[in-house]
Formats: sequence, C-alpha cells, structure tokens
Amino acid sequence: MDIFLMEDLKELIQRREGGLVSIYLPMYRAGAEVQQNRIRLKNTLNKAEEELLGIGRLRTKVDMILQPAVELLHDNVFWNQQSDGLALFLSDEWFRYYRLPETFEEILVIADRFHIKPLIPFISNDLRFFLLTLSLAEVRLYQGDRYRLEGIDSDEFPESMDEALRFDDPERELQFHTQTDSPVVPGARPAEFHGHGVSGENRKKDRIERYLQKVAQGVYGLIGDQAAPLLLAGVDYLLAIYREVNNYNPLLREAVVGSPERKSSQELHEEAKNIVAPVILQERERLVSQYHALRDVDKASESLAKIIPAAHQGRVKGLFVAKDQEVWGNFDPESLKVRISVERDVGMEDLLDLVVAHTFIYGGEIYVVSEDEVPGGGVVSAVFRY
Repeated sequence: MDIFLMEDLKELIQRREGGLVSIYLPMYRAGAEVQQNRIRLKNTLNKAEEELLGIGRLRTKVDMILQPAVELLHDNVFWNQQSDGLALFLSDEWFRYYRLPETFEEILVIADRFHIKPLIPFISNDLRFFLLTLSLAEVRLYQGDRYRLEGIDSDEFPESMDEALRFDDPERELQFHTQTDSPVVPGARPAEFHGHGVSGENRKKDRIERYLQKVAQGVYGLIGDQAAPLLLAGVDYLLAIYREVNNYNPLLREAVVGSPERKSSQELHEEAKNIVAPVILQERERLVSQYHALRDVDKASESLAKIIPAAHQGRVKGLFVAKDQEVWGNFDPESLKVRISVERDVGMEDLLDLVVAHTFIYGGEIYVVSEDEVPGGGVVSAVFRY
C-alpha cells in the first residue's frame, strides 16, 4: 500500500493543463482474478489513447504521456504489490500512481485538471485514522478505516528503541571505571558505572523520551498536515511520555491501552474503530445539524448553481458529496455561471469534482459519503461560511 497525503492532493490540484489523464481502477489482491488487474489497465490505456487522439493530441505526444503507465504493464514486482485500488495520473512530463486500500469504481477522466474526488476520503475525517503502536521493542504506524487496518512502511521513524538510539551515547552522563586489569583475567572486577547524581530510573526515562521524540518527529514528517486523527496504542507510561513530545494534531485523548504486541491486527482494528468512530461521527453530525439550521437563511444549500460559485470564492465551510456520482457541465469563474449537462461531452468536467477541489483549497471540511447520507436528498450539499 502507498500512503496518500495531503501534500499529494495539493500537488494534483495545482497541476492545470490540457489533456491531464486520471485513471482509477479496482484491483484484485489474491486468487485467479489477479490476472485481470494488468488487463484492466491495458484496456483503460487503450481508451485513454483514443480519447487523447480524439481531442487533437498528436500521436507522439499521446505516446509520451502514456508511456510510464505502459511500462508498468511489464513490471512484475509492481503487480505483485497491489492493494484494493489503483490510481494513476499522467501528463506530458509528469506521472504518479498510488496503490490504496479502496476499491475504486473504474474511472477514466481526461481534462485540464486531475480528477481527485475519489481520493478525498484518504485525507478527510470520514472514519479515516492513523494508529501508532508503541513499545520499546517495536513501533508501527497504520492507516485505518471502517474496513481495514494496513501498516505503513517508512524510513521516517525508527522501528525500535535500539534502532533509535544506536548512534547515540546512551551512557554519556556516566563515568566508566574499571580496573586496569583485562576483564578476561580471573579476579578482575566487572565494569562499574557511576552517574552524576542521576538515578537509574531517570536515565531510563531520558532514553525513552529521546526514543519517542525521534518517533514523534518521524510521524509528523510523514503525516504532519493530515486531517485524520492519530490514535495511540501501548502501555500507559509510554503513552504518557509520547503525549509530552507529540507535535501532530489531532491526537486523540483516548487510546488502545495494553501491550500492542499481544494483540492481533484484527483486535487492534476493532478497538481503534470503537474509539475513533464516535469522535468522527460527532463532527459529521455537527455539520449536518448546521446544514438544517442554516438552509432557510440561505447559508446552506443543495444547489450546485449556488455551491460552485461559493466554493470558488472560498465560502464553503463544509461539504457533503455523493460517492461514485458525477455531474458533468461547465463553470465560468468570471460570470459565476454554472451549466449542467445531461450527457458528458468533450470539454466538460465533473462539477462535483470541481467543488471538492475548491473546497479543499480553502480549507473546508469534506465528506464523501453514500448518496443517501447527503443532507438535502441530492448528490451534494454545503454549509457556507457567509
């Protein structure tokens, strides 16, 4: 699995040019169906080639855009390391892919910006969370949702206290005294350590604190600006020290208490969900209540004709948008006019994706939910800042 961060989304949104290719595909992880993964990508690349040629891109340019993805078709290591979904983004001189724990609907969009709505749950509060398991012997960071808990492999933080402090001088506060006799000579005294008035207990706490500082720095470096809450798992004394050195927000007060090494991944996932779900649900219900309270005074709406201009101006405080739904049309930022089309045509864009992008840029809350969870009974609704 690849971790998808807020910085990745910002990079995708900032790219604007003609002929940007966005591809989302469901992936099989096991069984005979795995062979379909490569075939599905090949077929989608053929469709992308046809569409790019159809909008007037030169054959040589089309080949250059699609070449990095074509090369993946022959990369056996890549296909042996899949998650539930694959997202690819291609332009003239730029290429990214993400293997993510989400079974995407099969989507191909070619437009002047990347299609990003399916990625919003990875950086929003919709029951996405990080779990950090702490012990002296091992530290692990996971990304979780309502369905699964998956480990994140990274070199950003140490995997244990021994690794964290292997280049430190753990006894730098001590004086080392021993006899001049070789310690292998019979009768020689073992080495003695004398501290400068510092108890062994304090020395131990100092080492643990330095270890957890390195972990906290690494975690922040990896997920520092995410909206998803961080949940801790471990014994009480380690959790207390970590909270003192933590610099990631939001860090939840409640934790999975006990030795994480004694819990299976399924147990960790269940305990984590039971803690995180009520917190996130409370935030979402708060926004739903605001929608119902403000709709009659024109500070909330389910009309795209009102929501898109508001999002463009940075006025959307909170947004609900239906997952796996698309509304094709155009938006003129100068006149603030929205044109919705019954059918998709060349030059149109998914207006739901557009409003998601603008809401994200201006720091609004975004919930990509099932259609029946969108307040107002439509495919989109919003609460305005003013």
